[in-house]
Amino acid sequence: TNDTSVAGDTSTDIDNDDIVTYTIDNNGTKSFTGVVPLYRTAAKITLSVNRFGKEGSNDTVVAKGIPYTPNYGGVYAVLHNGVSNSVIAPDVVNQVSPNYFETNDFSMASTAAPCKLRVPFYSYASDWSGENSGNGVYITLVVPWRAEDVEGVNSYTPYYYKVPVNFDGDKLERNTHYKIDLSVSILGTLNPDSTVIIEPSYTILNWSEDTIETS
Repeated sequence: TNDTSVAGDTSTDIDNDDIVTYTIDNNGTKSFTGVVPLYRTAAKITLSVNRFGKEGSNDTVVAKGIPYTPNYGGVYAVLHNGVSNSVIAPDVVNQVSPNYFETNDFSMASTAAPCKLRVPFYSYASDWSGENSGNGVYITLVVPWRAEDVEGVNSYTPYYYKVPVNFDGDKLERNTHYKIDLSVSILGTLNPDSTVIIEPSYTILNWSEDTIETS
């Protein structure tokens, strides 16, 4: 549209006349009215450890007859193979040569279960099928455990777990919220490069939609 309309005229957006209307009233005041749809190019990932140990265990894991208790204040997570570049095009899932990133430690500290990510992870769309299979998006969960009733053991030791972001698929899609819930009922590994894989309970949702009125 342009500014050549006369008073009282109504012009519409040239791409989609159902979206935005451009108006000049009798006083010469110009205005736009309508709906502009906006779509996120990123995916959102949240993580919650809802229980430690088996149900009814009072957040205790038993390994080789020794009970272990978690340090809720020391739980954290790291996102691996996030994608830091994208294309604003609905039919583009991933870049040919994506820029992968790994986050710093994201705190999940709490005084009791559940322990939740304080800040969500975000990544652009990713596809790790076929030749790209080694670049799947995953989370390393770190839980400090302390062996109870063992003489001389007073400190917590970090144990490592691998949490797939999309356990049943090989894509991370834009404008989607991956809501992951876990119960950690076993000890992980002491080696961060050889982690125990946890199958999460998760929900894949359309990211929440809102109508924002503005002028």
